Amino acid sequence: MSSVFPYGDTVKSVLTILILMIVSHKHRYIFIKTRKTAGTSIEIALSADCGPNDIITLKVDEKIKTTLGYKESQNTEINPKGIFDRLKDLFGFDTSYYSHLPANKIRKKIGEEIFSNYHKFCVVRNPWDRLVSTYSWRIKNSEYFNLDTETTFTEFIEQSNSEILSDRHMFTANGKSMVDTVIKYENLDSELNDVLSKLGLPPAQLPLAKSGVRTSKAHYSTYYDDKSIEKINQICSWEIEEFGYTFEDHRNRQ
Repeated sequence: MSSVFPYGDTVKSVLTILILMIVSHKHRYIFIKTRKTAGTSIEIALSADCGPNDIITLKVDEKIKTTLGYKESQNTEINPKGIFDRLKDLFGFDTSYYSHLPANKIRKKIGEEIFSNYHKFCVVRNPWDRLVSTYSWRIKNSEYFNLDTETTFTEFIEQSNSEILSDRHMFTANGKSMVDTVIKYENLDSELNDVLSKLGLPPAQLPLAKSGVRTSKAHYSTYYDDKSIEKINQICSWEIEEFGYTFEDHRNRQ
């Protein structure tokens, strides 16, 4: 029996994707989610102090939210019609609020006045380390990403373009940052709580919302060969230089 939905498999995948972003009118901040930087955990924690008019985009594991006393998704403009809007987004159309919405699109949706006056922040991560997590996530969700589960890490890097490999476009425009604070994933707890303190909010209690995706405990450098190291060095050169990242080579260690 054929699916009642066009792109039936894609609809199924859309319903399982974790989609999140917060625009808090109550506390005047915008959290811009980058990829593989604990964004789900941050969104869940921040939702606890959100007001009724704040935008909490769907869909994080609602069981985690309610168990910990955090708010469910709200004000996202997503409804049954929104599912198809999300599909339109996948095929290149602008729709409602969704996961990994870049800063320039957030500005268009909420307006220049709010965007300029709210505190905007995001998280960055060592790109060589981040991409190992990206690879693990995409292999685990291979059907959605149309990725062969036999694809090796170096093949994944070789086949991927800059939009996949770099997060710069998520929070910059015309070569300039669009956020007020960039938190380093490596110092997540302390730097996030510094931001929250400035906003008059209590320290965050971060749940491990998506732990276990990257099952291997091997150091990220062991996934790389010289060619893939250099490709990331070139494509992510701005992030590497701007935030002082280096490739820590543990490949020859026992």
